[in-house]
This record gives sequence, C-alpha cells and structure tokens, in this order.
Amino acid sequence: MANKKAISAIVGEVLLIVLALVMAGLVYTWLKAYVAKPLPEEFCPDGVALIVADYKCENDFVNLTLRNQGRFIVDGMIARISNDSQEIAVYTLAETVKDVFGDYNIEITKVSFTPALNPGQEQIKSFNYSKYNQITFLEIEPTKGTDKYGNRILCDNAITKMPLSSCN
Repeated sequence: MANKKAISAIVGEVLLIVLALVMAGLVYTWLKAYVAKPLPEEFCPDGVALIVADYKCENDFVNLTLRNQGRFIVDGMIARISNDSQEIAVYTLAETVKDVFGDYNIEITKVSFTPALNPGQEQIKSFNYSKYNQITFLEIEPTKGTDKYGNRILCDNAITKMPLSSCN
C-alpha cells in the first residue's frame, strides 16, 4: 500500500512539471509574434534627416550633394522624381556607376552610402535622368539598416521633397 502512495505522488509531480512546460511553451509562442515584429519607429527613429545640400544638372545627369542633417547614421537612400510638381514622385532614379570596364552603365535604384553617412557628413551621388527627359520634382527617402529578411528599412517619416528648376 505504501508503494502505491509513492507512485501517485511521483506521477502528480511529473504531471505538474509537464503542465508547467506546456504553459511556458504556449507563452513563448504567443510572445514570439510580438518580438519578431518590432515597431517601425524602432527601425527608423524620428531623428533621421537627409537633405539635398546642392544639385547640378548637366548632360542628362543630376549630381546631388546629400547631407545627413539628422542625429543617426544613414546608410542609403532612394530617389524618386516627377515631371510635374503637382504629382506624386513615382519614378525611381537609378544611380549610375562604373562597371568593371570603366563605363557608366550599371544602374542601382537602392543607393548605398559607402561609407555610411554620419551626422553632418556629405556625399555626392550621380543619377542619369535621360529616359525621363526632365526632372521638375525630387523626393529623397533615406534608408537605415536592413530587416531580418535583408530588405532595406525605408524611413518614410524622413522624406525630403523639393522642386528642381534646371533639369530640363
């Protein structure tokens, strides 16, 4: 009789441990959904600011002098244009860079700053706009880091918009 009481006490303790482990697994699974999807403002804080300090249009190229006016490092950007200042800028400008033969013919739409732009620093980027004929409106959207899938994180709260007058 004493053996039966000892066995039922052990079975009870094992059941309690199993129940605690199952509940811990459920709580972990539930919380994992919140941790895996951080809020967008955690990726791109309010202090990100990229501006066009100067621009020059010549021979179907626009050279943008971009300055980091924010408090955080900016590692890239996307430039969009429009031919009408009343329109939303939808055409993405591609940076034109040299290929291995030294020709300017590789186009990159998600522009990287190499090295990344620290606050107060500037870099010049060159874009070919010949297929659009002219640019009247420019929109710059900075990027900061990548998400867990390797996609750039867009800073849609730090978009700079400006008219361009001499890019015809």
